[in-house]
Parts: sequence; C-alpha cells; structure tokens
Amino acid sequence: FGSAMRADEGMWLLQLMKQQNSIELMKKQGLKLEADDLYNPGGVSLKDAVGIFGGGCTGEIISPEGVILTNHHCGYASIQQHSSVEHDYLTDGFWAKNRSEELPTPGLKFQFVNRIEDITDIVNTEGFDFLLVGSGISMSNQPDDIEANRYRTSFYNRFFRRFKAPESWFYPGALLKDKTKMFIGKSNCDVGVFVNRGFVKASNVIVVVDSEKDLFLLEYASTLLKTTHGSVSILDRSSSTTPGSEKIKHAIRQFVDTTKQASLLADKDMTAAIFSNYNFMLISYDTWNDVS
Repeated sequence: FGSAMRADEGMWLLQLMKQQNSIELMKKQGLKLEADDLYNPGGVSLKDAVGIFGGGCTGEIISPEGVILTNHHCGYASIQQHSSVEHDYLTDGFWAKNRSEELPTPGLKFQFVNRIEDITDIVNTEGFDFLLVGSGISMSNQPDDIEANRYRTSFYNRFFRRFKAPESWFYPGALLKDKTKMFIGKSNCDVGVFVNRGFVKASNVIVVVDSEKDLFLLEYASTLLKTTHGSVSILDRSSSTTPGSEKIKHAIRQFVDTTKQASLLADKDMTAAIFSNYNFMLISYDTWNDVS
C-alpha cells in the first residue's frame, strides 16, 4: 500500500490568484471555475457562501435556509454546551429533523467575507509606525482554541503520520512565521504578533532584550506606559560576550532609572513561571525565532 502527497508551499491569497498564478495551477488539477467565480468583491462569487465560523474556522452555506457545514472541532465547545449525561452529543451526534428541534447557541457567530484588503498598503500609505497581526489559534490558551489544536494533532496522528506528511502542514507555528514574514517584507514599519491569552489591556508588560537590535522595543514600552499607566519589566538575556553588551546595559539602566513604572528582572531565562505574571510581551522577530 502506498500513497503520494504533495503540498504547494506558501500562502495562496484569494485576491492575488491571478498574480500568483494559483488559479492556473488549480485549473491544471481539474478546477472548472474562473478566479472571479471564487472571489469577486464587486459581484456574486463563492466567497459569498464561505465564511468564518465562530472564532476563526471555515464554514460553508449549503442551503437557502442557511445550513452551515464546518469541522467537528470548530463546533466542539458549542456541542459540549448542549451535551449532558442523558444526551452525549459529543459521542452520539445530533440531528434536528425540523426547525422546532434545533438547539440555539447564544453567542455563536458566522461572519461573511466582504472583501480582502492588503493592510500593509494602508499602513505604508498612512505612515503608521507599528503593525500588529494575529497569530490565530496556534498559541492561544482559550478553551475553544486549545480543543481545536488538540483535535488537529489527533487528526494528524491518526491519518497523516503514516504517510510521513510534514507536520508543518498542521503545525500553526509554521503559518505564523510564514504570515509574519510576509508582513515584515511588505511593511515599512515594525510588525508585532498578537497572541490570545484573554488579553484586555497591556497593563503589565515584559520586554525581552537579547541583543543591541532589541533596544528599539524600549521606545514602544514607553509609549505603552503613557497610554495604559501600567508597568514594564525588562528581561535582559544578553551577557558580557554579547556584541554591544555595554551599550545594552547602559540603555536598560537609563530606561529603568528614568521610568517610574519600569524594573529590571534578575532572571535571564524565559520560563513559564515568569511569563504567567504578564499580559503583554514585546520581543523582536529575530529573538522570537531564536528562543522558539
């Protein structure tokens, strides 16, 4: 028994199907639709039947009455919400034979895609100095996202590991780096990544400094303090052998001495115990890649 699998690496963007030549690649594999049939912000297209289910999963409208298809793990929390000892819908499933048997789920949303815009063009045109992009569910600690990641790992182990399919297809960290690289390459400003940890306000910030290049983060920390009136802690990972170590220590010392809400951590290691005390982290892309 044998099987061959192939992945076209990178991100295929709907609004760039013609420029990226992805529509032609799909046609060679049997697609009968044109690019405008898939995505047309000025008319009717397939994107009008495909939307965002819940916090970020894909869903498809398959009937005039709004019946939606999505993956099991995407609705896991909603199914669990309706389940009980008497009705274990997670195990046995559920089917509403008519409208009166449907189980409403308050708070569950389905969003349609109106149009896709390249926000880097907006950032560059307007002259912003910082762009924050979301990491998706890959590093979130929210219950639904944790369950989705657990299901994805289980799915890979059950069906794809035997074919030696790259884990990068399913590991969202690969997408995180791929997406971030795209924004960094096209933006004229610094780019940050937002990780969902039940974030409300950047009131307790940790800044990771690993090299002289990371000192620019202190300026962002100062801006955050002005708007949030919170506190900032510096985790200095540099050592005496780090190039520019004296400049690093001087800049950090000056920042701490002149900033009332700032402090320097005695620890140099990035541990879970340390990070549990903070709700916002400033770390450069190079340092993030180094430590992760």
